[in-house]
Amino acid sequence: MNTAKQAIWLFLTLIILACSGWYFAKNDTVLKLDSDTLSTTIDTTILNLTVRQFNVEGNLVNLLTSPIMHHIPKGNIHLLKNPHIIVAQEDRPYWDIHSKNAKSFDGGKKIVFMNDVIVHQNTGDKTQESTMKTEEVTYFPKEKKATTDLFVTYEQPGNFIQSTGMNAYLDEKRVELLHQARGSYAPAKG
Repeated sequence: MNTAKQAIWLFLTLIILACSGWYFAKNDTVLKLDSDTLSTTIDTTILNLTVRQFNVEGNLVNLLTSPIMHHIPKGNIHLLKNPHIIVAQEDRPYWDIHSKNAKSFDGGKKIVFMNDVIVHQNTGDKTQESTMKTEEVTYFPKEKKATTDLFVTYEQPGNFIQSTGMNAYLDEKRVELLHQARGSYAPAKG
């Protein structure tokens, strides 16, 4: 009886092995990386990124830092985590833009900062300190223009303004608050 049980177990084991071999041999699930898939997935990851852009005179124009950046070939898109950009200006304090995430299009022609965006400029000889806060800002580096259609707060010493939508021309130090702007003014005590 013992040999009969062993023969049955051996026969069942052979059947299971044959069925599993047939199953794996028949399974045609092979991942194929076609050109469309390759162009829409991350092809490069850079850690601790620092990019400096200079003008023809050799002066710093933009400084971009990010702890991690991913590149997607289609549309030349860069995904940035905790990006921080400094926009340098002649004779004025630099503008400082940072957020939790950003997406750069066409190799940096347009950058969309997302989640807790802060655009800040320190006090200078000809400027007051300015801070803008919102959830999303689209920044055009060539024009040095930042824009949003979302709720924004704009603060300067003594001024606090809330608006829906904003255009900030950083080179000109000019901010347009677009819709339903409301503010308060508290003059400095003198």
